[in-house]
This record gives sequence, C-alpha cells and structure tokens, in this order.
Amino acid sequence: MPDHGAARRALRTFAATVLVTLGAAAPAAAQTVEISGSDSRNCWVASNGVTEFEDCNSAYIGQSGAYEFRGLLWFDIAAYVPDTALVTDAYLKLPLGGYDEEDVCGSGLHLRAQSADWLTQTPTWTTPDGTTLWDGGSSTWSHISHYASTCDESGVIFDLTGPVGDLAANPEYNLGWSLVNGDGTQFAVSNNWGAIPQLFVSYE
Repeated sequence: MPDHGAARRALRTFAATVLVTLGAAAPAAAQTVEISGSDSRNCWVASNGVTEFEDCNSAYIGQSGAYEFRGLLWFDIAAYVPDTALVTDAYLKLPLGGYDEEDVCGSGLHLRAQSADWLTQTPTWTTPDGTTLWDGGSSTWSHISHYASTCDESGVIFDLTGPVGDLAANPEYNLGWSLVNGDGTQFAVSNNWGAIPQLFVSYE
C-alpha cells in the first residue's frame, strides 16, 4: 500500500522550503527617516572667540560687523540607519527662517565634509580639536564641498545621498559638515525658533 503519511510529510517539507526561500528572496522594505532636533548638533564658531557649544541648537554663518561666523552641523545617522543598509536617497533641508531668499540662494552656500573630531572637543575659530588648525575659520579638514541642489522660498536642499551612504556604512567617520558661504551673507538655522535643519534618509 502507498505510504500516504510519508507523502504528506514530504509535501509539508517542500512547502516549508518554498516559504523559506521566498522569504529570503524578498527585498527589505524601503524606509524613510527624518533626523533632526535632539539627534543633531547645530553649532558655530566666531572670529571674536565666541562659540555656541553648550547647547548646540543654533548654527550661524556670515559676517556681522567685524566678525565672521561659521556653522557646524552633525546628525546621528547611526541611530536611524543600519550600517548594512543601502541608502537610496538622502537630502538635507535648511529652512530659510525669515532670511531673504535671494540673498541666501545667491551667497554660494555650501557644506564641507569634516574629518577632525570637533564633537568631543570645544572648537575655536582657529582649531577644531586643539591640535588641527584651520585657515580663518574656513575648514581645511576636508576639501569635499557640497553645494545646494535646490534653493527657493521653501528652503535650501543639499543632495547628500552618496555621503550619507558612506557615513551609514562607516559611522566612525561621521564628523558632520561645516556650513559656509562665499560672500558673508548672514544666515542661521536653529532648533530654538523653528528653522530646524532636517536630514531625510531613504534606505532599503
């Protein structure tokens, strides 16, 4: 007589194998996260020796009288994006916060990737870490600059897909960016008054 029990067991084993195979082949669901607020640092240094590193809630840039300001931005990418993830899109949005669109968008606003540790130090106008020097507040830690891809009344957008992907895979290199412009136009972002920098990351 045919062994119907054995046939049923074989069928169950085959079905289970198919389900496991299908589950393994299924792509990871795409996710988009926003990194901002307490998971970021928005700081500044000024040529008059004043710094904002106690709360790091505001980043100022530009010229004010005889003094110049440079902003510093950092986002906790590792808290939101696994190091095994494939980053498919990432962009930084800086709201204008009442500043004149034409002035800001025409100022040559850009980010410079950082490679010296200012996060665990107290940077000054001349040094990010007490050892490395930078030239007049314009960072020499890295020569990689990212210019705004879009700038209009809704804010300033930087496409950071490639850099964020690299930093997600290598979180030890995430030392943020300096925010600078080319003509001294004043601009600021802050968690305190609603012009909050936001880093959006999509990954699989």
